[in-house]
Amino acid sequence: MNTDQPLSAQVEDEQLVIKIGVCRLAKSSEHDEGSMFRDKKIFDPKQLCEDICEAMNREDDQGRTPLMDFIDNMQQAAIENGSTAIEI
Repeated sequence: MNTDQPLSAQVEDEQLVIKIGVCRLAKSSEHDEGSMFRDKKIFDPKQLCEDICEAMNREDDQGRTPLMDFIDNMQQAAIENGSTAIEI
């Protein structure tokens, strides 16, 4: 397993798969200009990823998650970019 795999998204076996290695996520979090972790040492990259996953899937009062909002935004972007998979 590549813990330094860069962020990627692709379709695999009829599923949308979004991947990033746990060490890559931690490293980018420590060095990203806008990150709240900037200049801090993340000592447990796997736990950080698990915590981020939990936050991505946490439902609000209406049952929506940040991950659902992201997918909705990307669906809109696909339409605006002229997706040929959609009949308008």
